[in-house]
Amino acid sequence: MLRFIRLFFLVGCITFQGPTSYALAQPSLEAASHLRMPNAEQVRIDRQPADKNKPTPEDDSFSGEPTKVFRGVQTDTLPGSIDQNFSHPTSNRLYNTNRDQTWEGMGSRGRGQKIPFSNLKVFGSSLFNGNFSGTYYDERNPEYKIRFGDRVGVRVWGVFNFEQTLNVDRLGNIFIPSVGPVNVAGVPNKDLAETVRKAIDKVYSSNYYDSYIDLATSQPMSVFVSGYVNSPGRYAGGVTDSVLFFLDLAGGIDPERGSYREIEVVRKGVTVAVADLYKFLLEGRLDGGALQDGDVIVVKRRGIRVGVNGHVRTQAWFEFRHNAVSGREVMACADPLPGVSHVSVLGYRNRVPLKKYLTLKEFKNFPVYDNDTIEFIYDQPSDAITIYADGALNGRSQFFVKKGTRLNDVLNYIEVDKSYSDVNSIYLRRYDVAKRQAAALQESLFRLEQNALTSSSSSVDEATIRVKEAELINQFVERAKRIQPQGVVPISNNGVIKNVYLQDGDIIVVPSRSDVVLTSGEVVVPNAVVFNAKYSVENYIAMSGGFSNKADQDNIILFKADGHIGNARTDRIEAGDSIMALPKYESKNLQFAKDLTQIFFQVAVGTRALVDIF
Repeated sequence: MLRFIRLFFLVGCITFQGPTSYALAQPSLEAASHLRMPNAEQVRIDRQPADKNKPTPEDDSFSGEPTKVFRGVQTDTLPGSIDQNFSHPTSNRLYNTNRDQTWEGMGSRGRGQKIPFSNLKVFGSSLFNGNFSGTYYDERNPEYKIRFGDRVGVRVWGVFNFEQTLNVDRLGNIFIPSVGPVNVAGVPNKDLAETVRKAIDKVYSSNYYDSYIDLATSQPMSVFVSGYVNSPGRYAGGVTDSVLFFLDLAGGIDPERGSYREIEVVRKGVTVAVADLYKFLLEGRLDGGALQDGDVIVVKRRGIRVGVNGHVRTQAWFEFRHNAVSGREVMACADPLPGVSHVSVLGYRNRVPLKKYLTLKEFKNFPVYDNDTIEFIYDQPSDAITIYADGALNGRSQFFVKKGTRLNDVLNYIEVDKSYSDVNSIYLRRYDVAKRQAAALQESLFRLEQNALTSSSSSVDEATIRVKEAELINQFVERAKRIQPQGVVPISNNGVIKNVYLQDGDIIVVPSRSDVVLTSGEVVVPNAVVFNAKYSVENYIAMSGGFSNKADQDNIILFKADGHIGNARTDRIEAGDSIMALPKYESKNLQFAKDLTQIFFQVAVGTRALVDIF
């Protein structure tokens, strides 16, 4: 079993054990050079072999000052570089290894969050959700202009009495006995009373009568809605209602068949206006003119449809009127984000599948046809990567640096509190390592689940036990699948920090100094015990109440402060270390026990925590 443990340690964790184990190039440094971090003591940095391809002061390609022992980070041309005062807290930053998309913080070549084409909505379909038909427009507002069919209430008392609700005739007049016709067509509602009084004043002096005039009701009208709408029919509305109001009453445009760009207004058999809702959505312009009673709104068959997703401001299916459009027209609708460099086009030409990968410049003149799917992509290599810092910091925690930067280049800029930071135990957390740990864990869980479901039984009692066991295993697997490994990469060896190349998204962890040893796992009381050089692992376990009844006393992991993993029974325990007693699973099925033991190790190594099977 001990051999198995040591073998797993070698597989489950990446370590740098010697000067030849990390053979990437770097300008030569003096052996065991010392790096002074801001506000901290010196850090010992191991030397690296020279980079034969690195320009030297004698090369024509070299510009700037000669290479120094600690050259810092050359980021003078990079926006957001190290030289700028920018920080971003990374405390408790976790890797989400369960998603396929590039994780948060990775470089500019990722595809980001995109909507699958099967889930894309038709551009404009969100218009018709009741916002137009559910909004009441009061024609009696002060700016409403009187028109044919409106009803005006007139009340006059004094030298003569009159009270009646009058209809505005086709000439725009209302008729008042003893006064005659009064033209009110086009008069704003706020001026209606004064207009009528002026007409009466021409016959009777205002000193001998009084009046009350108001707009009683406006003339409703009916409009027919037909074509590719969800509920064709005849709908009532006001004279000020737009095409959008009646389309909303009809349930909106059928997104699969109807056109959002060709909506005709037909009056007495003649098309008097054509509305393009894209103009309304993109420019705020609404065509269609003023509707009249008896008009017919006809939604025509949609034009070609093109799906767009990726790094654009609007991911949707867009409609175009012509049989083919240029990529430039698609870009005008989708609005690609800055930084998009390439475009992926999938479709059919003469029933033959088409797959194209174009630069953004090439795509602008590329012909796009019906049902093509287009993805806008960040695929331009970047010379910058993002590095984070975490732990006992006293300053900024995010740095933008050039590719090829080594650890000591960034350490020159990380400020720490020298009173409690342990700069000799620095380690990395790396996404690639976390992803590989997660993949190995998922494979082990699958094998465990498979064995649990396919194991055979020799008796009814044993079969009952197997069923209960399988239920426990399934519950354990579900919990273990949610585990997120930390991707720890130890880089310190006997207090010497390996000057490794950094990858995009690396987190440099500066541990805090500690005078205690933590105990966890299968102990009675997980505890923090003050470090004593004379104590053995048995002493620390005893001060935590001893082992629990589920502990595997032969398998005790030692987590070092610098990220290394060891055997608590054979390796030296130091201040800041953590001791974890692993559980032991009793089963007649030896394969179960073996698989579970491996998974316990994988979870412990990847997350510094345990998932109990019970």
